[in-house]
Amino acid sequence: MHISAMVDAQGEQPAPVTWSYKVIPGNKPEVVLHIDADIAPGWHIYSLNLKPGGPMPTRFTFDQQKGYSLVGKTHEEGNAVRYYDKLYEMEITWYANKVGYTQHLIVNQETTSIKGVVEYMVCNDHICIPVEEEFNVKLEGIK
Repeated sequence: MHISAMVDAQGEQPAPVTWSYKVIPGNKPEVVLHIDADIAPGWHIYSLNLKPGGPMPTRFTFDQQKGYSLVGKTHEEGNAVRYYDKLYEMEITWYANKVGYTQHLIVNQETTSIKGVVEYMVCNDHICIPVEEEFNVKLEGIK
């Protein structure tokens, strides 16, 4: 379910996380997918790099289709908040306001878009909402 549908149904504010995607040409045939999460004040999402047994980490899953392949793992960059959580008995990392991600890919001439799913948990001081959203990033003008 898309987060805005869930939040709007409860009569609250618009979606606490807005995602944007941009593809930048790299060294041919490589491109770099830049993903930005703008997070509403008072909310946060968790890092890609959490140990098992903690809160739900942010996760990008790319459709395995012909036409592109991933180069390495997705990287995150932003002002991380790190703390020891007594409930989970582990170090937790999360982001508020904004976090950026990059994924390098090798694409061929037939590729027209990069598709996948982002899964994350968005939390404030009162509630956490698990979210799964599909994305489809067009590769127009990147040949």
